[in-house]
Amino acid sequence: MILEQSLRESDERFRSAFEYAAVGMALVSPEGRWLRVNQALCRIVGYGEEELLNTDFQSITHPEDSAPDRSLVREMLAGDRSYVETETRYRHKAGHTIWILLSVSMTRDSRGQPIHFIAQMQEITERKRLEQALRDLTSQEQQRLGRDLHDGLAQELTGLSLLARAFATKAERLDSPLAAEALALSRIAGNAVATCRDIVRGVSPLTESQGGLVRGIRQLADRAALLHGHPVRFSATENAPVLLPWESRNQLFRVTQEALANALAHSGADNIRVSIVIDIQSVDVVVADDGKGLEGLAANLEPRGFGIEAMRYRAAALNAQIAITATPGGGTTVTCRCPQPAASSATPPGL
Repeated sequence: MILEQSLRESDERFRSAFEYAAVGMALVSPEGRWLRVNQALCRIVGYGEEELLNTDFQSITHPEDSAPDRSLVREMLAGDRSYVETETRYRHKAGHTIWILLSVSMTRDSRGQPIHFIAQMQEITERKRLEQALRDLTSQEQQRLGRDLHDGLAQELTGLSLLARAFATKAERLDSPLAAEALALSRIAGNAVATCRDIVRGVSPLTESQGGLVRGIRQLADRAALLHGHPVRFSATENAPVLLPWESRNQLFRVTQEALANALAHSGADNIRVSIVIDIQSVDVVVADDGKGLEGLAANLEPRGFGIEAMRYRAAALNAQIAITATPGGGTTVTCRCPQPAASSATPPGL
């Protein structure tokens, strides 16, 4: 009797905590169907309790997040994960998209078989909006600073460099005792121009190309070939305009920059190819080399190589897919596919 009363009280406490929780809570079957939902979850997604119980979690998951969410579910069912916390998107009943911080654990029976998932959901749409607003503001400030450096300080230093070079040339021609100092001044001014341009590229890499992604990547490939002495071939296929916002273009440029830097520094390649293909659905950038291949690349990079991790991080920020694969015949290919705004996000073979 005491045990039964204790179980009833425990069940009542769980029911009360479940129903009146400030965050959305749900029990979900291993197949993904809603078994139990609380009122907070109903308020978050706009559906009534009965409406949810007649569906599964995939029915309200944003199409672009459906596959990653299913992958996490499979890992939990297989026992590879005991707990998951991720950000995902749901489709509200009214039709708009909401962002959710999703935390999921699993209960199992005495034999270790899955019983159900326990999910907690907190809406973070406003937080994501503020994060995007901050990124946009930061990007605008980077653009402004890059333009100020490029059009202001860099131009003034260029003028100073030209004047110093002319002065040094004249001093040498006149066999002036100031010739050596004038030549040193010319070199310092030239280095200052180069340093300023490097700073501009670091702050806002597409400033020099006036925001043009194709032009910026072409300049990147040409500069790499000039500085490193490697044959770096560039090609562009433009079947549509680039619709990506400034920050996305900058990030895609940096992914290309990192992939090219890895190929130059670690692949031992004789030839490197950089290409960009633009269509209405996506912008694809490919950096391919004929070097040591994936094993050779891994051997030369630091453990958990920062360059590769940085590329993956930037690609995730772009909602892009990145693949690092072996090139037929030897070498490595880095492919980054960035979806154009309002375009299909279908994943191509190999990505």
